[in-house]
Amino acid sequence: MARGQARLTLAGLRISGKIFSAILGAMPLAASSAASQRRPTVPAAASFHETEFLDCVDAQHITFESHCDFTKAIFHKGAIWNGSKFGSLNMQCARIEEQANFDNITVRNSATLDGLECNAFFQFVNGSVGGSLSFKYAKLAGIWTTHTVVQGNLDMSNADLHRKAVEAAGALARFDGTTIEGDATFTATKFPFETTFGGYADMNAAKFNGRVDFSESQFGTPEAGGRHLLQQLDLAKTSFNNCVFHGRVSFAGSVFAQRPDLSNIRVHSGPAHQPAAKDQNDARFPESNLDLSNVRLPQGATLRNIDVVGSMTISFSDLAGELEVSGIRVSDRLLITNTTFQYLPFDAKAGTIAIVRCQFAKGGVVGTSTNSLQIIESDARQPVSIVAEDGAERTFLTSLSRTNLENFTFVGLDFSRTSLTGSVNLEKIRIQGQFRFLRSPRFFGTGREAIFDEAVFRASRRIGWRWRRHASTNASRHDNPQAVAGSYRALRKNREDSKDEPGGADFYYGEMEMRRIAARTLSAEWGLLTAYWLISGYGLRAWRAVSALTLFVFAGGLALEAYGFRSTSPGGMDSALLFAQTSIGLARLPDNLTSAGSFLFIAGRIACPALLALAALAVRGRLKR
Repeated sequence: MARGQARLTLAGLRISGKIFSAILGAMPLAASSAASQRRPTVPAAASFHETEFLDCVDAQHITFESHCDFTKAIFHKGAIWNGSKFGSLNMQCARIEEQANFDNITVRNSATLDGLECNAFFQFVNGSVGGSLSFKYAKLAGIWTTHTVVQGNLDMSNADLHRKAVEAAGALARFDGTTIEGDATFTATKFPFETTFGGYADMNAAKFNGRVDFSESQFGTPEAGGRHLLQQLDLAKTSFNNCVFHGRVSFAGSVFAQRPDLSNIRVHSGPAHQPAAKDQNDARFPESNLDLSNVRLPQGATLRNIDVVGSMTISFSDLAGELEVSGIRVSDRLLITNTTFQYLPFDAKAGTIAIVRCQFAKGGVVGTSTNSLQIIESDARQPVSIVAEDGAERTFLTSLSRTNLENFTFVGLDFSRTSLTGSVNLEKIRIQGQFRFLRSPRFFGTGREAIFDEAVFRASRRIGWRWRRHASTNASRHDNPQAVAGSYRALRKNREDSKDEPGGADFYYGEMEMRRIAARTLSAEWGLLTAYWLISGYGLRAWRAVSALTLFVFAGGLALEAYGFRSTSPGGMDSALLFAQTSIGLARLPDNLTSAGSFLFIAGRIACPALLALAALAVRGRLKR
């Protein structure tokens, strides 16, 4: 055995560090490329089955030319195998109670560490495995495999990588820079607080050249949360079915070459306070709990049944074909940005949904259930329907800023908090279902339909106290009433083009109100618009025209009685009746008029028909189809 000719067998023994060092020292020596001195070599197979190592095993740069078996071995003080070489390695059900350093090791064939228990952080950096590497059912207090190359398959199914009840951010699993030539299996694996497959600026992404399966895995813990980076990965056939992520997870920049299984994923935001996690890496980590920024998906990909307690970001680069998004449920904000969609069937529920800088090339149907929907700087080349889901609470559309509305149809949405200023082609917007604009405040009645931009503008003025309950406190102030008038004009044109002139009456009223407010006080335009408003409500308030006519007739009758006749006047009511009849052509002018009386009758013959026409116009505007 000392010459390495026979099998080295220490199975079932309890060995101190000195005895083990003496045994290895008795082995033949060979030059080591990792060190400038000769190192022990074990040419034959070695068996340490159920061996107990009482001291730390410091066996660096040892070469085991054949199979090395540590099945059910116990390392009480840890093991350091840095730079060692193995023909093949079996550590099934072994236990390492302290440090575990397997950096720079080389396994010519396969390495089996199924059921391995390690109470310390397991280091496997810069390793090389010529066959497959298996950690099935292993229990480790973290793992580090950076720059390790596995020529065969990697199997970590049912492994627990945070075996200890690790407090907050102490647990770590680093796979950045790892290369797996075969398939990688992580089914039902429990990952620790921080899991990195690539993403930080100083890290290379892991390389998976075969199938990757994360089905039913758990990342982080409910108690500590977590942060998990799967960024910049190039993945072939991949499954994340039934995965649970605690804390935050980012797939930013990853490429899925084949249709991935991204269904039944749950993301929980974790505890509200994570003081141990607030380090320099945390500051660089995406804020969303589920980050799909700049992800590349193949044609026919689906996102289905994803639950996020927290926020979610979607941004797909170079989306080649159709994408189906259904069953997305986000408790806070869902941000969809910088994506050109082909035909898009979309179904999502979130506290807030923001669609920012998106293109809809072939149209689609976007079903939403949310308190607040924002569509900003977006465009649709084909018809797109934005639909409030049946049975959902009221969905408020809060912004259409710089969005081209030509091909958008909105069904069942509430526009009472919508900022329309800055939208494009507002006159071509299509709204189906009940109109849900806000109502202007008034002392009695329901008020006219008004847009949110007017409420915000009026609430910012000293006399706008009645409008402040309609304007949210965080809304941006509108200092340009002409822009608000333009929005009203576009909505009025939209209703009139749809053969619904009564439906556009309130928008015309709002347009004229904004024009009157925008006009310089005491200017001719301001005076004309103010008179038009007082007398007839811009030709839309019949009761004002009738009231003005009544007042004018009584005032004319009183003036006629006092100054209109050379001789005795007919009396107060008779003068008013005579004035009204004569003004509308039902009676002849009296012969005993003074110059003032003649002037009064001339004014009456102009004003009374005009006021009657305004009243008729107002009635017609409300009834015309």
